[in-house]
Amino acid sequence: MIIRRIALALSVCAVLASPAVAQPPRPAMTWQVDWGDQFCTLVRNPSDPSALIVAARTVPGSRSAALRILHRRGGGLPDRTNNVVLLPSGQSFEVGGDPEVLQNGQRVLGLYPLPRSFWDALAGASELQLRRGDQVLDRFALTNTAAAVRALRQCASDAMREWGIDEAALGRIRQLPQPLNHYGLDSVDYPQAAMRERVGGRMLIRVAVSVDGRATECRTVATSGDVLLDRAACPTILRFGRFTPAIDVDGQNVGATYVATIRWVP
Repeated sequence: MIIRRIALALSVCAVLASPAVAQPPRPAMTWQVDWGDQFCTLVRNPSDPSALIVAARTVPGSRSAALRILHRRGGGLPDRTNNVVLLPSGQSFEVGGDPEVLQNGQRVLGLYPLPRSFWDALAGASELQLRRGDQVLDRFALTNTAAAVRALRQCASDAMREWGIDEAALGRIRQLPQPLNHYGLDSVDYPQAAMRERVGGRMLIRVAVSVDGRATECRTVATSGDVLLDRAACPTILRFGRFTPAIDVDGQNVGATYVATIRWVP
């Protein structure tokens, strides 16, 4: 899988302020778009080492999105966040918080789920706020967000083209298929060798779902890192997976291809 990194040459003044005390502008920063093997990520990456890093990421073809908040120096995170608000529109997105500790010991706060409309709102935003109810926990000044979101969407388009996803056809789908039985996977499908070695991973598959909710095609597009896990998913999904069918813009059930996430946890 190709790994791409685009640093957007945008003149951005970042502000990190508490709700009660105004802070002076932080040093200039740039937006950065990363295409790893499973995500397209838009990073607000300030040069100030004391500032929080805000990253918005999406799985191309799935419409899932999340924010990840981290601190370079291991400082505190706004763990109580339950709303993301974008100004000046005032659009609010309810989120859940999921703290995570990386292998290097760094703490990361994941905020999700964010709907597809989040990107449209972000493209016109001048400030992002993390809130609990009406209380502002942290705020971040934003500029040139339209160009940054365009770059993220280009990243997603490139990934979908590489994975064999018809982006135009996906755009005519109002609601993607949803699994009804965890893709048909069960504990008995976990490869025994991988289980003994406590091997886990996260993989992406391209799955085509028919109008009657059955998987008709399945292919791994991003590896879990373990060949046994990768080989175990699709045969079971094709045989046992059941889904709600996709719904198009006219409200009709249709067949659709999309990207699904499979997590193997020993």
